Amino acid sequence: MKTPYTHPSACDRILAAMRWRAENPGTPWKEVAMRTIIIILGGLVLFAVFAGGARLFGREIANSSSIAAWAFVAVWFVVAAGNMWIGVTQAGYSFKEELPIFLLIFLLPAAVAVLVKWKFL
Repeated sequence: MKTPYTHPSACDRILAAMRWRAENPGTPWKEVAMRTIIIILGGLVLFAVFAGGARLFGREIANSSSIAAWAFVAVWFVVAAGNMWIGVTQAGYSFKEELPIFLLIFLLPAAVAVLVKWKFL
């Protein structure tokens, strides 16, 4: 009697991925993670430039820090979307593979910007 095929559980998939990474140490996982970290840090630096510009040049405008924070979020969305587009069209990732990276790259600096604006500016 033939046993029916069952899908592997999430734990089985995680363990298989861990074994694969251990057996293939030359994989570009570190490169992908480092690139993502560099892009996120670039977003935080860009926010610092926007916030500094609001403080330096926006003394006459009452809501300059708010405008700077929301302008940063809009600009950062375009930058993160451009990064996702490059990942899909040139790096060969699918939209489904690239979406979580896009969300991480966009949401982390955007959340920091909104939190800093809300608490400190």
